[in-house]
Amino acid sequence: VAAVLFAVLALAASSALALQANEPSFCNNLNCPQFTVIETSGDVQVRLYPAVKWVSVNITGVNYTQAGTEAFDLLFDYISGTGNAQGVKVPMATPVPTEITPGAGPNCASTFVVSFFIDFSFQDSPPTPTNPQVYIREQPELKLVTKSFGGFADNFNSVRSRPRAL
Repeated sequence: VAAVLFAVLALAASSALALQANEPSFCNNLNCPQFTVIETSGDVQVRLYPAVKWVSVNITGVNYTQAGTEAFDLLFDYISGTGNAQGVKVPMATPVPTEITPGAGPNCASTFVVSFFIDFSFQDSPPTPTNPQVYIREQPELKLVTKSFGGFADNFNSVRSRPRAL
């Protein structure tokens, strides 16, 4: 549950009003998953996302920031072309969600699944990752409840309380 809620927050980590014809402001002129707003109440939205492909990596560790940095470097290699078999550059997209599966205790390693959205031009046939840690996954259609907030979700504690607001 915490991993799903964190992924929800990562997808909604900025202010946005989704309009079918316009890109949400939080995409910052980059490709990002399209969605349909089903319901809005204040700064909370229920969104329906179609099935899309992501390039992902699992990192095990105790530090959110370190895991994120390690994962970002591996994923950046993939999109820069040095980390995929075809050697093609894949345009940067947004968001960069992190799903966290907490360890058994406060000082136990957690699993961080960090993902880059695969640009629309590569959704049908994404390049093959060369690093065995990096993999392509298809996210099935997904309905999410999101709450917008400013700033960055830069550590787990800054985000942990946000699901309560939903």
